[in-house]
Amino acid sequence: MSEENPAQHPAPATSLYDLLHHLSSMTTALERVWSEGLETESARSARAEAKQVWQSFTSALTGWTQYVDSVRRQAGLEPVSIEEFPVQNTGLKRLSLDPDTPEWRYYQLQIAAMYAFQDLGESIQAMDNPTASKLRLPTGSVETWWEAGAFSLIRRRARSLASILKLREEALQATLHENSAGPGEIGSYSQPSLWVDPLMSAFDLVNAGNYDSALPQLLAALRATLAQSLSVAANDLPPPLAPTIADIDALSSVSQHVPLLEEACGRLGKGFLVDPGVAVPLAKELLPRLQELAVNPPTAEQLAPLSDRKSRAPDD
Repeated sequence: MSEENPAQHPAPATSLYDLLHHLSSMTTALERVWSEGLETESARSARAEAKQVWQSFTSALTGWTQYVDSVRRQAGLEPVSIEEFPVQNTGLKRLSLDPDTPEWRYYQLQIAAMYAFQDLGESIQAMDNPTASKLRLPTGSVETWWEAGAFSLIRRRARSLASILKLREEALQATLHENSAGPGEIGSYSQPSLWVDPLMSAFDLVNAGNYDSALPQLLAALRATLAQSLSVAANDLPPPLAPTIADIDALSSVSQHVPLLEEACGRLGKGFLVDPGVAVPLAKELLPRLQELAVNPPTAEQLAPLSDRKSRAPDD
């Protein structure tokens, strides 16, 4: 068989990258058409209702803050005073991954809640102020429209704030128990499954095409699922997971891939890049498997090898 002549297969005149860039630009026209639908009376009414819900939330949050202040006073605790916001260099240097006290954890989560609240508020306000614009030359007129991702951004930010507020309440409860002078349970939220937040974050990231960023969330979702089955905190599980779960039959759908997942997350944690050839298929295939595992978790008995192993601190 004779070898083919490369000249018989000339290189394409247009690069694939340029075509994809053009495709992404073409969606702007579709976005403009979609945006026009938000100018109807029913759309304006829906936006107004959403803003009313936001106002109700802010009022409820103010009331909750006043309640917390009263509870802290009853427990002999000083009101929480945020030294600086936004956080500057000194504040950033004081942040701790493992706070010495629940009070300091509460302080850090209070700052996180302020950032998340601010971001969500900006997203809500954007419903009345189209975020996309284009300058038309030579007239100098500006065309504006709503971006299609604006509403999904509100959902993601609302979920993020909800998660932070839940953790903040947990830290407050721990602080009150530590002082043994506060009331009983003060939680204002229903306790979701431990895996909900990381798994939903992974879902959003994969859908947005941020495959490498989804990997740590997938690992966190796995640890949370196993921790919930064992009735322990996710941080109490040993790192790495791979050696311990390798022979657990109930985890066979994911266990053989956990070594690669943990290695990839380790690289990301050190600031290294993970090749898309690994990140994309790993994220795409593990996401549905972890969703299935979370919905149908293994029993504590099935996870006996994992529960028998004591937690140890991660390597530096």
